[in-house]
Amino acid sequence: MNRFLIIMATACLLGLAGCGELASRPAPAWQRVSLERFFNGLTVPVSLSIRLPGDFVLAGGIDAPVSHAYWMRPADVAKMRETRQLPADAAYLFGNMAPPVRFDRASGKFSGEDQLRSQLAAAGVRLLDQRKWQANGLPVLAIKAVGSDGRPIQVVYIATLADSYCLYITLRPAAGDAEGDERLWQQGALSIE
Repeated sequence: MNRFLIIMATACLLGLAGCGELASRPAPAWQRVSLERFFNGLTVPVSLSIRLPGDFVLAGGIDAPVSHAYWMRPADVAKMRETRQLPADAAYLFGNMAPPVRFDRASGKFSGEDQLRSQLAAAGVRLLDQRKWQANGLPVLAIKAVGSDGRPIQVVYIATLADSYCLYITLRPAAGDAEGDERLWQQGALSIE
């Protein structure tokens, strides 16, 4: 199975449930968080940052299905601690190292990058946008797609250039909230610098 599909499938399994909460709230203030703080020591340090909704906090002390750094609203952190399940009714972000995805310095490409559209299509996932840029000398690839169930999927890969390792951040926008999805894409996913 393609490495991108594995990460996209993980994104689906860890949080396909979106929320109407972002749609019912006014556009949130945004905070800039270093990736070192975002990942909370789970990954190699990189000198980049991302914008997150202003009321999101690092979800510490949770028993999550997979070891990731999770960011969400404080009420959702409390609910997750109680239920031991990712919030089904709230937006959140998570990330970690992306072992199946590597970056090849010689080609300047992430593994599977050239075949991404066709491989996602074969899995029933429609690629909406794919952007690549350099942030402080590190290659970044952002993917916005819609799963076969119609829910948005946003994943950002960051090449650490420490060996061929990559980091990833999955952004879980609200299901059925095109405005919130686009806001999270434009102000969150594409804000890595």
